[in-house]
Amino acid sequence: MKVLATFIFLTSCAVSQKTTIGPDGTKHKLIECTEVEDCYEKAKSLCGTYKIVNTSNEGAGDATVVKLLVKCDEKK
Repeated sequence: MKVLATFIFLTSCAVSQKTTIGPDGTKHKLIECTEVEDCYEKAKSLCGTYKIVNTSNEGAGDATVVKLLVKCDEKK
């Protein structure tokens, strides 16, 4: 039980991201986290300014994973 609690605690703080191709055929960032604010913070650190393309939630309760698909604004 202690191992499970430790695993849940560590994964609850995790934020991951990967580059993927978005619906318009360009590069987008897919960010996964347990708290939506963490996803927004990661998007800002990766992109500066960005547009949210899609969001979704998977799971239930404490096991919910938020997925945020963003497109970084082009640098001018």
